[in-house]
Amino acid sequence: MPKSHFIRLLAYLLLTIYSASSFAWGSHSHRVIAQLAEAELTADTRSILTELLGGSSLADASLWADQMRSAKDNPEFWSYDYAANWHYANIAAGQSYASSRKNPRGDAWLALLACTAILQNREPDPGPVKAGLQLYLGSNLHTAEAKTFALKFLLHFLGDLHQPLHLGYL
Repeated sequence: MPKSHFIRLLAYLLLTIYSASSFAWGSHSHRVIAQLAEAELTADTRSILTELLGGSSLADASLWADQMRSAKDNPEFWSYDYAANWHYANIAAGQSYASSRKNPRGDAWLALLACTAILQNREPDPGPVKAGLQLYLGSNLHTAEAKTFALKFLLHFLGDLHQPLHLGYL
């Protein structure tokens, strides 16, 4: 085999191997970020979160939003009409988030703010994320179900915003 063919084959194999392993970054990093957060909780906060999550760990709950992407319960909500857009935020080169053009269906930052508002017993700001949450949960976003939903999304979005290709340039 000529040396150039061998180098090409080796490069191809290395790219294939590393590309496949990069897919593991998602769930692994979500779990690690959630475990690091969980280690810093006070006993009172841990108790509240355990109750909201029905005994599930933060690490397990942080994976929920990706697991639900193929849910059949409300395909419009889980599609790119709403929630699928909330896993990332794009910013044009040379701009800040504040000055960048926003996705009309929402993004990870807006979803993070909406979920935080729900957990703080505040009304989320009007917009595509609130509309999507109301499509899925109904008009009352202050129920125990809405708080659990918001917490699971919040955990997931915090992980997403720390991963490659989830926050960056268009």
